Amino acid sequence: MYKGSTIGVVVPAYNEEGFIGDVLDSLPEYVDQVFVIDDCSTDGTWTEIKEYVDTEVTQASVTGDSAQQIVVADGAGTTVSESQTFLDKRIVPVRHQTNGGRGAAVQTGYELALMSGMDTVAVLDGDGQMDPNILDEILDPVVEGMRITRKATASYRDATVLRCPTGGCSGMRSSRC
Repeated sequence: MYKGSTIGVVVPAYNEEGFIGDVLDSLPEYVDQVFVIDDCSTDGTWTEIKEYVDTEVTQASVTGDSAQQIVVADGAGTTVSESQTFLDKRIVPVRHQTNGGRGAAVQTGYELALMSGMDTVAVLDGDGQMDPNILDEILDPVVEGMRITRKATASYRDATVLRCPTGGCSGMRSSRC
């Protein structure tokens, strides 16, 4: 929770072995849920994500059967079913069965975040190039209801933030719905 707003972070990843675990480790504590989307990587990205989640599950003393419920797999570009359930854990790993590109991974993450009731959703790529320590600077104008101008977002060109009013968003082309 950040300033009264639930925060979801979508982490699209393709061939980010060696980076994705560090990205997940670096996310601020105020992030409520992280939707990490492996877009059918051909390296060890998915293994690294699963190992990260297994470590988190072990630390939380969750049984092996419950841990399986956390992992969500779908096909790139398909709509995630609203009946999909997963444990109330901070990290929600997803693996596309086919590579759909960054846009498909982000779309899957947005759909899951909206289904999970997140108020605000940010996108942070899995390659570790964005400093998560500036996430609050990106979130502030959104959660405080300020209008974000092109100039203000130019310095954060690798970040996308989506504000989701009650009832869901009607579109995802702008940073505010």
